[in-house]
Amino acid sequence: MPQFDEALTLVRDRITGLFGMGCSFERLMQVALIRATCIERVRLRREWPDRDGPDTGIALMAEEREGNPCAIQCKFFEPHRPILNGPLTRFGRGQCQFSTSRA
Repeated sequence: MPQFDEALTLVRDRITGLFGMGCSFERLMQVALIRATCIERVRLRREWPDRDGPDTGIALMAEEREGNPCAIQCKFFEPHRPILNGPLTRFGRGQCQFSTSRA
């Protein structure tokens, strides 16, 4: 994915501050997911009309082509930094609105 890698390098090189990098990375992921074949729509959490309550780590809300919702957490780290399991295992825990079954 050369275009994605180039865009990621631009984010790292041109955006200053962790907050700005995180926001830019979320937008980049939004575009990348929209281009994916199984995703119909992707919104930033702050643009999602059904958001409720405090920020729980959700960066993006996507809808699969079949209509299933997907909560997505984006982590923007340095290229060779390992991603620790802790933040990922806590993400979305106990949030029934993100259940895999639909009523």
